[in-house]
Amino acid sequence: MNKGAFYKSGLNSEFTSQNLSFGAYINEMRAIIESTRLDFTEENREIIIDANSPFEWRPDNPAAQNSHTKKFKNGVLLIHGLFDSPSVLWSVAEYFRSQQFLVRAILLPGHGTNPGDLLDVSYKEWIKATQFGIESFAHDTQNLFLCGFSTGGALLLQQVFTSKIRNLKGIILFAPALKLQTPIKILSNLDNLLHHTIGGIKWLTRSASPDYAKYLSFTLNSAHQVHMLAQTITNLESHQLIKVPIFLVATADDEVLSVKAMEHFFAHQDHVNSKFILYGNEFEKKEDQRIEFIPSYFPEKKILNFSHVCLPIAPDHPHYGEKGDYQDLLYYEEGMQQKLKIISADLCYGALTYTNLRHHFIQRLTYNPDFPNLLDKLHKFLTNLSN
Repeated sequence: MNKGAFYKSGLNSEFTSQNLSFGAYINEMRAIIESTRLDFTEENREIIIDANSPFEWRPDNPAAQNSHTKKFKNGVLLIHGLFDSPSVLWSVAEYFRSQQFLVRAILLPGHGTNPGDLLDVSYKEWIKATQFGIESFAHDTQNLFLCGFSTGGALLLQQVFTSKIRNLKGIILFAPALKLQTPIKILSNLDNLLHHTIGGIKWLTRSASPDYAKYLSFTLNSAHQVHMLAQTITNLESHQLIKVPIFLVATADDEVLSVKAMEHFFAHQDHVNSKFILYGNEFEKKEDQRIEFIPSYFPEKKILNFSHVCLPIAPDHPHYGEKGDYQDLLYYEEGMQQKLKIISADLCYGALTYTNLRHHFIQRLTYNPDFPNLLDKLHKFLTNLSN
């Protein structure tokens, strides 16, 4: 990768689009992405811009929009996770559009351009972008739904706890970032400490591997920002309940986030119509009937369990799907001998857990093989809200 990718572009660490229409915001971000990316070829330019840009998808049925008020009956805001792009939520967006929702997705500051744009980004800039996304629906929809993955889910919860969101009907969360796993949390705190002494540890990894829709070079500042965002939610959560139902999806084998924190959060949100889908292979019986356990072992596909990143992605996703154009073997990129073994080994798929890596060669699972079934459960959740 060109080393320029590790430097700040100066165009994408702050959110400055508050006064734009959503359409103008999309155009502005597409122009910024086009002017800052260093990996374009003649063949991939539009693919990369589309994958990383915010978007708006309108329903194709005219009846979805009131002919007098011009409002759509339902709208949903989608927010991606740390290091990701809006394309990680394309599969979810396609479902909502098929259900005649007005679908909008934002791009969080620091993302979609150069990894260096996350060196100094603040979670407060992410909050500004989230507020803009929510407020963009104020005059366009009768009912609003919020859907976020990982950091995106945490940002939406922060807004629900601190703002009065008009016409909010439901929240869909894929592995919300409520608490980092301990090793990542330690690194985050270490970066914050050293930042005030010797300038900080800027990079956790600097990868030469390509993925046009996600950063593979990780700044420690961004992990620290997620940690601080999660702490604000923990403080807010102890004081109030969310009044609308929540549809939460998680994997017990999450390599990045604390599943116990998600379980604790859900247990304290008492809406009767809320639903928690938890994937895994070893479960403790829960008294809460709103929790549903689903096995994540698919031996016919050599899938051992589910990774953090796979949950919102359908098998037919063009980039991360079962036959997509990206394979996540990043864990092995530093060791040539490991690479040679992988070529000849019979790969398994799953989370990058200690047990998996000890016993198997693992390609990190980047799609959810149970996604059609998950959509059926999401559909029932939404149907119950309209009854």
